[in-house]
Amino acid sequence: MNVDSEIDAETAIVIPTAMTQGAGKVWIVNNGELVFESEEAMRISIEQTKEQMVNGGFRIWFATEVNSNDKDYMDYIYKDGQFIPEE
Repeated sequence: MNVDSEIDAETAIVIPTAMTQGAGKVWIVNNGELVFESEEAMRISIEQTKEQMVNGGFRIWFATEVNSNDKDYMDYIYKDGQFIPEE
């Protein structure tokens, strides 16, 4: 997954943190270095939209309520050497 629009691809990892509700964190690793760590969230996952595949960035999906199928997301962009929530 290339999330910063540079030549080398990064590795996106979902780290489980609890056995219930699929709780976890998203890590982005570049050349063996942790460059991004999300907050812990229920049923967390990561993907890229077609636009993000071209321009960089990613989307983190997460649940906001226990035992609900509803999910929300936050888009992140790469700016000034760091990943920030897209406004």
